[in-house]
Amino acid sequence: MALVDAHLRASHPCAYQEVSDEAPDSAMFRWFDHGRNVLLLSNRTARGLRGLLDLVREVFGATCLAQEEFEALALVPDLGWTDPRSIEGLAGRSGVWIVPPIVIQGGCESCWVVARGRGELRAFTTRLRRTGPVELLSVGSRAELRAFRDLPFASAYLAGGMTNAQARSLVTAWDAGLFDVPSRARWETVSKSVGLSRSTFGEHLRKGQRRLLETSMTALRARVARVPEPVLLPPIRSESRRGKSPLRGVREEAN
Repeated sequence: MALVDAHLRASHPCAYQEVSDEAPDSAMFRWFDHGRNVLLLSNRTARGLRGLLDLVREVFGATCLAQEEFEALALVPDLGWTDPRSIEGLAGRSGVWIVPPIVIQGGCESCWVVARGRGELRAFTTRLRRTGPVELLSVGSRAELRAFRDLPFASAYLAGGMTNAQARSLVTAWDAGLFDVPSRARWETVSKSVGLSRSTFGEHLRKGQRRLLETSMTALRARVARVPEPVLLPPIRSESRRGKSPLRGVREEAN
């Protein structure tokens, strides 16, 4: 029997999403194990990152493990929250598996879910819908386990083998709007801003794009090999904003 996997986005009462509401221009990538969470915090500005880091320290009692200009790694201890229940807690009750990391941005959590069948996936989304809007971005079946071996790790090495010049050219082109349709910038202007000729900048950019395609090809091949299936739930749009939960949640009472 083929496994079912889905990519979904949810907005429900959750302390992580409350923090995301407080820092809408930031992104958090969350890994979890027994009683601990690791957050990769990201912001486009150093000032924004400092504000986000201060917020997760205040709310979660997080410890900063490492920090760079625009990103930081933070360890969140087990705070014993029972309400609101986390997405992975709802997944465990439904018999499905969430492949980390969970991406938290703009007051929503996005995750990749694997289930043994439609029933388990439907049970999970039903529980999640009771807490807030849920949008299924994609649903599919996987007949080969190789896809599960390759897909989670492919994205972890997207920049593998890329030179600093190639990476800088990609970031510069993106920030300048060179990839927008229509483009918001001219090649000459963007290349001049980094002190390169148009031809040199273009070479770095093309090589960087090729490297991204090479390192993500496993994930792309796995995506196109999926067996199409109908979306189980349509996007849920509520006219009224969901109720706010206490920022720190409800913790389990000590015995």
